[in-house]
Amino acid sequence: MIIAGTNYSLESKGDKIVLNYQKSRKDFLDSIMFLITFIFFTTFVFFAFSSFLDKLSWVTLLVSIILMSAGIIQLLKLLDLLFLPKESILIIDKGIDEVTINGPFFSQKKLKLSQIKSLDAKLVKSSLDFDSIIKNQLRVEIKLKLKDGTMENLIILSPSSIIEKPIEQQLVKSSNSLGNELSKALKVRYKAIYPN
Repeated sequence: MIIAGTNYSLESKGDKIVLNYQKSRKDFLDSIMFLITFIFFTTFVFFAFSSFLDKLSWVTLLVSIILMSAGIIQLLKLLDLLFLPKESILIIDKGIDEVTINGPFFSQKKLKLSQIKSLDAKLVKSSLDFDSIIKNQLRVEIKLKLKDGTMENLIILSPSSIIEKPIEQQLVKSSNSLGNELSKALKVRYKAIYPN
């Protein structure tokens, strides 16, 4: 079952319920953007560093280090996006009372269903991101709240399109659809926090 307004789908396989993700055109465009900016910064680092070797200027070295750091950040963002799991992001196995969360870079976390208290969603507005096209970048973080009070990251829901307006309403609607379906599957309360 595809969840309305999202790129996520829930699939039942016997005692298991599996959450899958299908990459969108925006994900592809983000990958291209991160790759281009990585190449851009790397090229500038090459020229700035070769200029440093010619003139031995500390300012040029400092600029090289700053640009190299920015290039590494872009590379890490690209790798994170490329290695984000698509299949089986979340596996709810009611037969053995277990939830498996598959994260980026092949990381995996297993929890008991009985440990989960609620599913929480929060709209996050980040006002400063040097490579952002949109001034106020929005995302919804969906987390599992455990009975011991700790939180486990589950999904970061970004706008599926930067063209659709208003983005905030699109995100709230998508996260509510996804959160309600997941809370039914997990049999826990869903709580959404959307500040004005």
